[in-house]
Amino acid sequence: MENSVAFDRGNTMVKVTRFVGTEPVESERYDLLTADIVAMAARHADRAIFSSVGEGDAEALDLLGRHFRRVYHLNEQLPLPIAVDYDRARLGNDRIASAVGAHDAFPGRNLLVVDAGTAITLDLVDARGTFCGGNISIGIRSRLRALHDYTSRLPMVDPDGETPLFGKTTETAMRSAAVAGAAAEVADLHRRLTSAGYAELLTVVTGGDGSLLFNRLRNDIDCVADTNILAKGLNSILRYNEQI
Repeated sequence: MENSVAFDRGNTMVKVTRFVGTEPVESERYDLLTADIVAMAARHADRAIFSSVGEGDAEALDLLGRHFRRVYHLNEQLPLPIAVDYDRARLGNDRIASAVGAHDAFPGRNLLVVDAGTAITLDLVDARGTFCGGNISIGIRSRLRALHDYTSRLPMVDPDGETPLFGKTTETAMRSAAVAGAAAEVADLHRRLTSAGYAELLTVVTGGDGSLLFNRLRNDIDCVADTNILAKGLNSILRYNEQI
């Protein structure tokens, strides 16, 4: 089987996922991408793909180029296995990679791809495999951070914890509203897309706070959770470019 590594540099950390063929076999998160981390990842693979939501890609790509035989950079020029009906130069790499990963996992389905991180992205991939666009909302932790930062007395609350229908403490009141509000946005869009003709729509939830959303949504709409969907999409893009 062919081995490869997907490097996903997000807003707060770097996720490094090693693949054997199409299957992820190891995944680690780091604060920074260092030479030691890259060298360790390259022990078991000679191909890599790099994606970033920020700037400063040149240094990272140079580092990867010193350890891997072939390196792909996810940018607006790199060919994709799905069509894109969007201004690709302004499309976040994380969004397109998650869309590819979801389409690979559920081909022929209308998909709402929800990535819950610092921001929450909600993107539509239709049954023909076209990225149709989407929305960007504030993430659960970012909601709680904003409440703390822009008020004089509200505390900083961890999103993991009890979420009753009505909070009985300041912490549960804030957490319940943040999680429920984010879930309500997803459920509302799912229903509106279904009403607009996207039949048998499946919502695919991923991201650092994806489990919080999935646990709130799974009894309301047709949805699945996969924390590796973005990395799987990156690997799929790598494999697609190996074949063309």
